[in-house]
Amino acid sequence: MKAEVSLAPLVHTSSGSFGMSVPVEVGDAVYRVPRPMSALEGPVVLTPEVEASADGRAVLLRMDRWIVLHVFAKTTLPITAPDMATAARAGREFQADPGIGWQSSEADLYAWAAAWAERANTAGGGEQ
Repeated sequence: MKAEVSLAPLVHTSSGSFGMSVPVEVGDAVYRVPRPMSALEGPVVLTPEVEASADGRAVLLRMDRWIVLHVFAKTTLPITAPDMATAARAGREFQADPGIGWQSSEADLYAWAAAWAERANTAGGGEQ
């Protein structure tokens, strides 16, 4: 049985709906492409990386590179996960950690991400 994942250009929160776009250079133009998102919790979403193809002729949604994004703070966790499930786990653990938050300094976010990746690699025996 295959999972069905819905990615939308808008996320609906108790504070209203919010969408984002991402600039992607394709050929001689920069396109502002709607960022596909899947709600995790409140204004926190999971989103695949969006980039130009190697030949610069297409826009790619990278299902092998997921990020956790707070849409109102416009802040991402400095973690790129290999799949949506891993990104969701990182996002939930970040949200549950009382020692860190979306307004934390960049250095603190990187330190949290490094510690999370170390725990995830140790627990899972793989690389994040």
